[in-house]
Amino acid sequence: MNRCFYIALFLMIFTLAGCGERKGSITSDLVVVPATASGKATDKYPVMTFDKTKHEFGQVIRGEKMTYRFKFINTGKLPLIVSSVGSSCGCTVPEYSKLPVAPGEEGFITVTFSSQGLSGFVSKSVVVSSNAQPTSQVLTITANVTANR
Repeated sequence: MNRCFYIALFLMIFTLAGCGERKGSITSDLVVVPATASGKATDKYPVMTFDKTKHEFGQVIRGEKMTYRFKFINTGKLPLIVSSVGSSCGCTVPEYSKLPVAPGEEGFITVTFSSQGLSGFVSKSVVVSSNAQPTSQVLTITANVTANR
């Protein structure tokens, strides 16, 4: 019984020691877009500003994989956190900055498009969700898929 008590005490102390706030940790005010209880938005929030939100690959041979990197700058006043990036189909695979993007810093959303099994004009979208204002942004890629050039 005595041994079980000491093991339980050790685990409790070890668990509680890890609960303290660490320097550089992400706080909840970075994850949610700040707003007052009255519903009025504040001017202190991240803003995701893209250099462009649409990319045209042009003519693509069926089966080719094409990649484009959308760049953005956090033009807001708090660190920007991209929470998720979803695509409209499995032929479009997004990758994104996982770390918070400080105000004035640059981040990216890389989109890889596979034209396998597709033909003709194709338009695909990628939805970026973040703690920025607005909370979602749509990026679009287009291609004209042909059997050969």
